[in-house]
Amino acid sequence: PPTAPAHTIGYWKNWSSCSGGKQDALLDQALKAAGGIRIGDLLVNNCQDAADILSKSDLNGAKRATDAAYRLAAQLLGARLNFQAGAVRCAEVVAAADSGQSLLDGIGFTGLNSYKSVINTDAADMLAETLDEYNNGNLCK
Repeated sequence: PPTAPAHTIGYWKNWSSCSGGKQDALLDQALKAAGGIRIGDLLVNNCQDAADILSKSDLNGAKRATDAAYRLAAQLLGARLNFQAGAVRCAEVVAAADSGQSLLDGIGFTGLNSYKSVINTDAADMLAETLDEYNNGNLCK
């Protein structure tokens, strides 16, 4: 069974080829090993797209932190990167990740534009909170 610790969305942004730091490109390695990670209708398969989503920005770099779809997408991508890296998981986080993917897929999330008018903000924020707990190592112990 997976035994590695989960990491935050900030960790994944920093440990990448596009962070400008000198850390190993763990984000890039996880994306490559997975063949990309689907977030809604978006296949995240490169460092810059991943960094934008993890930053709660759209793929053009516009900040979207006030949009629940981007808050959910960031935490979902972090969780899926953790899964790919062999992090411990439990039924609660797997269910939240699956529900988050379904919600984003249902609104046609592509990482462009605003989704404020079509997303169920309460549901998205509840799922994002669960995924954030997981990404911070406070779930699935």
